[in-house]
Amino acid sequence: MVGDGRERFEGQTALVTGSTRGIGAAIAERLAAEGASVVVTGKATDAGETVVSGWMDVERTASDMADERRADLESKHPVARMGRPDDLASTVAFLASDEAGFITGESVVIEDDNLPDYRE
Repeated sequence: MVGDGRERFEGQTALVTGSTRGIGAAIAERLAAEGASVVVTGKATDAGETVVSGWMDVERTASDMADERRADLESKHPVARMGRPDDLASTVAFLASDEAGFITGESVVIEDDNLPDYRE
């Protein structure tokens, strides 16, 4: 640690996944205490300033889902596709930027969590 530790991560941004509770929350709190700007992600929209994602088009989702089911789900989504990791990443990058400096205390939902579970 440098000094009392509060400046250790000054000017740096940390993305902590699963940080709305448990060990993820503890890590996020520690990084913030040491000066980092922390972007919190998780499934709990009531956790304060978080980025919440629904199901995403990742390997696990693609391998578990039949093509017919995928087409059905995509047809119900306003943008006619599943979310991609870069959709989540670009939102996090924006929220961590100076341009979003006045956005505080909000949960941003990436994806439509009202859609059914992709495995159903």
